[in-house]
Amino acid sequence: MQVFHTRWLSFDGSVSAICDNYSSLLSILSEDKGAKVQGILKSVSNYKFLHCSFFMSDILKDLSILCKAYQSSTIEYTVVHPLLSVTVDKINGHFENEDGFMFTKFLDDVPSDFNCEKFHFKGHDIRDSGKYRDEAKSACRNFVSNLLENLNRRFSFEGDSEVLSSMCNIFNPILNSNDCKDKFLKSAKQVVQHYSDCNLNDFENEEMLDQIVTFSHVVKSSCSHCSNSINDVCQVALKHKEVYPYVFKAAEKLLTVPVSSVECERGFSRQNIIKTKLRNRLSTDSLFHLMMISLEGPSSDLFDFNRAFKRWADKKNRRICTVFK
Repeated sequence: MQVFHTRWLSFDGSVSAICDNYSSLLSILSEDKGAKVQGILKSVSNYKFLHCSFFMSDILKDLSILCKAYQSSTIEYTVVHPLLSVTVDKINGHFENEDGFMFTKFLDDVPSDFNCEKFHFKGHDIRDSGKYRDEAKSACRNFVSNLLENLNRRFSFEGDSEVLSSMCNIFNPILNSNDCKDKFLKSAKQVVQHYSDCNLNDFENEEMLDQIVTFSHVVKSSCSHCSNSINDVCQVALKHKEVYPYVFKAAEKLLTVPVSSVECERGFSRQNIIKTKLRNRLSTDSLFHLMMISLEGPSSDLFDFNRAFKRWADKKNRRICTVFK
């Protein structure tokens, strides 16, 4: 099993389909007596393949949730690391406790220990051995290890990410308590240090730290009913720009930082869909308007076809004026 950089959603669908239709898959392969098909049948009708497939099914489900969240057009940096931390914890839990939904069902349906060379699973004979079981556990262990290393490398907490994490902490309502005071102050000082590197003088550094601490007390005492999330606290900071200008800058930066390149990639994909070989004469303006409608416009479900037809029918020359050339 290999760890790839992308395509987790596709892998999730493929592995889930194999697990859900495993019996049908073996039945179809058994009907074909060709050498290649029989070779595939042999490779998928053993304990190692089943163990790895059902284990990966649970892991890929968690990765799919993470991917969908990161691909959202409304995602904010404040949820990047919490989502990643939750996903890493769940993956570790699936491996250490073997508590995944699909994997648990699989373990309930197969012998707990190696007893004989074959066992019955969903109407088919599955080859088994101590070697298969050891290799399956080793493959899953290596997959999880490489996966977590890949995730931590791609979403590192160092550099700018560390600063943004500290910004998340100073706007985190959970840290606005006496129990988390030390962590809050550490994050506040790190944010101040970041702005200090941007050529703020010592007086401004002290003033910024004082503003952050004062703002946290204000949020804790008077705005607790409307500050249930980091985003809520940031919105409070935006409303008090004149009173807490440095806090406003931090909140503004945290809310506007680009989390990923998803929107850019989505734009290129949409452009390729709109401007095909058959529409290669589209002008730049027409392409721009079509892309804006496609990316930012309302859903086609909201389009009033009756109104559009009436407008067309009311035209004397039976033509609709259009902005496109």
